[in-house]
Amino acid sequence: MMELINTVLTEQTQYLIWIFIAILVLEIASGVLKAIKNHTLDSKIFREGLVKKAGYLLLIVLALLISIVVQMPYLLYSIMICVSCSESVSILENLIELGIYCPDFLKDILVKTKQKTEDGITKNETK
Repeated sequence: MMELINTVLTEQTQYLIWIFIAILVLEIASGVLKAIKNHTLDSKIFREGLVKKAGYLLLIVLALLISIVVQMPYLLYSIMICVSCSESVSILENLIELGIYCPDFLKDILVKTKQKTEDGITKNETK
């Protein structure tokens, strides 16, 4: 059993997990800062955000379990990368709203990435 787990929980996977956690923490922090700046700090919105983050964590755990069972670590990697990209877009949007300069090329990449991600989610929700 440990062999199965070790084939998925490699050093690379552990790095991805730590990066993912760091991105979640940064997204929460940037969202709180934006809310403070805009005078919209609300515990209900904060709780909703935390529930979303908890959902992401559950998705990662589920992907990890499935990856171990079917021996497909790339399933876990792809889900972690998608969620991390989505949260990174949110971080940069929050920073832009805080007045932090973001180069135009990066904004364009963000807009395209966000549109593709949201389009994919919308298509899945309508099925």
